[in-house]
Amino acid sequence: MSDDRVAAALRDATDTREFVSGRGVLAQLDTVFARAFGDAAAVVVADENTYAAAGDVVHAQLQAAGRQVAAPIIFPGRPTLAADFDNVLALEERLRPVNAIPVAVGSGTLNDLTKLAS
Repeated sequence: MSDDRVAAALRDATDTREFVSGRGVLAQLDTVFARAFGDAAAVVVADENTYAAAGDVVHAQLQAAGRQVAAPIIFPGRPTLAADFDNVLALEERLRPVNAIPVAVGSGTLNDLTKLAS
């Protein structure tokens, strides 16, 4: 996607303020998080598959940056997580005692559940 198209999409978006894409962008995680949430604590939300793919790296990078990071919330990898209201409620319940901004590791279902539960 061209930079102009991304800029236009972000101008029209109501929730998304920033989009970062490309090789090596995971190294920018804490910088992007800080622009949006300052010094707030973080909590990784993933399933077993996405946690194995990148969640552990995301968790470690946030900690290495000196950010307070709560224990990750990890859904089972199988069966495939459904984007349904029961899972939104389950995630809300798990987020309630955690005073941290959730960071979804994955797209689609995990991202949608995390946004709705937040």
